Amino acid sequence: MSGWKFKKLKVGQFKKLIITINEKMFQKYMIVSGDFSFIHVKYKVVHGFLLGSLVSQVIGMSLPGASGMLHSIRLDFRKPCYVGDTVIIICTVLQKIESLKEIILDIRIEKGGILLVTGQAMVGINE
Repeated sequence: MSGWKFKKLKVGQFKKLIITINEKMFQKYMIVSGDFSFIHVKYKVVHGFLLGSLVSQVIGMSLPGASGMLHSIRLDFRKPCYVGDTVIIICTVLQKIESLKEIILDIRIEKGGILLVTGQAMVGINE
């Protein structure tokens, strides 16, 4: 597994992940997190940080990949996601900070054209 070098990353560069949140993922996340809140169990509302873990997947595996270290992340949950929904996670390079060898990523999670989550992540590049 390799990662992007800081100098090769471009503002506007993006990566998409399309994934369906299935019952198995949902159940495993509930067990790991210990969050069996009524809204999750009864209405099958996906945990926000299950979606956040998919952002982590994009960062750790694709953009920037193995060279990246997540320094911070902010996610704003705008609409609910349910078990069975297919979501698109889009991470886009907004800014490069040369002095710190960091990038700022814009984060969007959508389903069927509806914006579910917005946010930003700061990712250091270890070269």
